[in-house]
Amino acid sequence: MTTKNMAESNKYVGTERKFTFHFLPDRKFICYEDNNCKDLLKKWSLLDNMSIQSFSFDEKFRSYMLNDFVWSFFQDPVILQFLQVYYRGSSISVSTAATEIEIESVPATLTSMNFFNRLYDNKIARTDGSIVKCYEDYIDEIYIADELRKMLIIEESDNYDKFTPIERREFLFRLFAHLCLGGSICQYEDYINDYLNVAKQIYKDIVNVQKDPETKEIRVISIITKVNCYNDNVKYYPSSYDHLQNFAYLIIDPIKQHVNVFSHVWN
Repeated sequence: MTTKNMAESNKYVGTERKFTFHFLPDRKFICYEDNNCKDLLKKWSLLDNMSIQSFSFDEKFRSYMLNDFVWSFFQDPVILQFLQVYYRGSSISVSTAATEIEIESVPATLTSMNFFNRLYDNKIARTDGSIVKCYEDYIDEIYIADELRKMLIIEESDNYDKFTPIERREFLFRLFAHLCLGGSICQYEDYINDYLNVAKQIYKDIVNVQKDPETKEIRVISIITKVNCYNDNVKYYPSSYDHLQNFAYLIIDPIKQHVNVFSHVWN
């Protein structure tokens, strides 16, 4: 059995820094302040290897500047000093400037958890939230024992196509999937509710939404990209090796001129 990767990315090499950054060490994230959320992240073996950090930047940002922004980010001395990855509970400073960056633009249009209602409609979860079990399997060291994780990563599963390739690229879907798949010693949930609630909380923590003054609809204004950094053709950030649960996202708020970094490294 295989997994399907619909991501489109490009490698970029910049020439100069066009943005400058400042670390925001006092930024609070509710997912780290709420004891229930912290306990669940620990149960899922994510807490010790997951990082959310916030930085501000001085210059005005427009979407067409994304490649230059990401390049500047991974050249900036403040970023090289304060950007961390967490491995087995210990923080490690990134410290190395990139010579090449792989950039994948990540859509973020969802503003409601109703997007996941189809999980109940397709025998992935029952109406009481209990997750339907399946035969055991392992994919990329991840233990598969229910229809939820099977739907998330096994393309031959009956439910894989219940979410389209475009929907699977959505940041909220990815966030939810990362939580469901967990870390290397994850204790999985029998009910889906906690996965949905924590995904909602982290999404609210790191993604900015605003009401459109004309349509009055809520829309996401953050611009999101998934990144891999290389130095002399060797990948080093977020990790030196590929894994479904090795990831780093930059969530850029062009209004507040903040960028949140959300990353995880598989043990």
